[in-house]
Amino acid sequence: MMKYFVTFFWIIMLLLLPAYLFPQVNPRWNGSITISPSPANPGDTVIFTASLWIRNEAVTNLKVVGGVDGVTIYDNTFASLRRGALQDISFTWTATGGDHTAFFQIDPNDTIVEDATDNLNETRFTVAFTSPATPLNIHFSHNSIAPVREVSGEESFVNYHIRIDEPFDSTFDIIVALRINGR
Repeated sequence: MMKYFVTFFWIIMLLLLPAYLFPQVNPRWNGSITISPSPANPGDTVIFTASLWIRNEAVTNLKVVGGVDGVTIYDNTFASLRRGALQDISFTWTATGGDHTAFFQIDPNDTIVEDATDNLNETRFTVAFTSPATPLNIHFSHNSIAPVREVSGEESFVNYHIRIDEPFDSTFDIIVALRINGR
């Protein structure tokens, strides 16, 4: 029985020994990404913030990137961060409508020795499309030109005029439908 215990002890020691010989830096994210304002509207300047935690050993030349929808907006290399340091990291982005993903990533090129697997911190969020802030000044008029007495196959004309006055700061579709005799 003692033989099995000693064998087991040495196996465990051999597995753990590399962790003690080569200290792991192990930077991690402390919490999730915060978004301000939340919810955001199209055109808002949105601030994304994450907190980096240097858990075990001090680190030098630690690169951190961040962005929205896979596009890097933040790219910084920290010259030195001490053990136990909490470092807030932020970047801004101009909101556009739709579903998005914000991210921060520690050491994207895997240049430091570490045992963490949580280098990527991301959050999904939605920016709702909004109606224009000012009412649209849309004017619609039409006139019809038809013979006094309509005969089958004779041409008739309907003219539409649509005018949009300023201020105008949005894009939208205008659909005009014509119904004659219920069709």
